[in-house]
Amino acid sequence: ARAAGDRASEAAALNNLGLAYVSMQRLDDAEAAYREAADAGERAGDVDVHARVRGNLAELLVARGDLGTAA
Repeated sequence: ARAAGDRASEAAALNNLGLAYVSMQRLDDAEAAYREAADAGERAGDVDVHARVRGNLAELLVARGDLGTAA
């Protein structure tokens, strides 16, 4: 997706990567993947993907107790 310039697909793939990292308890990697996915979704102008990714990032931050950043 990245090589093809398809930012919406890139965002979706990075979101899925973040989900996989969460399932493996690799929370720092998950946060990085979610942040990159959010950027790609925003650049693509895909509000659905961007919102889904931001929601996943917020859930991760809340689970880690980082309420200030999650808001």
